[in-house]
Amino acid sequence: MKTKDTALLVLSLITIVSLLNACGGNPAQIATPLPPTVTPIPTLAWTAPTITPGGPFPIGIYEPVHALDTDQLEFLADGTYTANLAIVKFLARGAYVVDGNEIVFNEEKGPCSGHPGGYPGRYVWSFDGNMLVFTVVEDPCPVPRKYDLQRQWIKQP
Repeated sequence: MKTKDTALLVLSLITIVSLLNACGGNPAQIATPLPPTVTPIPTLAWTAPTITPGGPFPIGIYEPVHALDTDQLEFLADGTYTANLAIVKFLARGAYVVDGNEIVFNEEKGPCSGHPGGYPGRYVWSFDGNMLVFTVVEDPCPVPRKYDLQRQWIKQP
């Protein structure tokens, strides 16, 4: 009787395992997420103005595209300039010397004066007929003149 019970038990187990396998079917497919679509951010097209080395420096009145401290520069033919520091209601003035595409600013009255000989700041300038741009070469002035000047200045009519 023991052999019969064992055979019946083995046969029952085989049947149960077969039924379980048959009911299980294929394992569920796991969905693989798709990578997110990336939309490129448009870039602003900006071209630097043409540098006019050795050309005449474009005298006149200029206003910045984005104002910081200085909201107007005026360059006169006699080699002097004024800078309207609107934030503190102050008019700085000084002299400038142009050599090719380099310009040196030296304030006589303003935040960058106050030192014997002033704090001459040397810049490269470029002009495209409407926009004047300065790039600092060296400027020992302890106030941020170099940050204020290094932007786009639009010539006023």
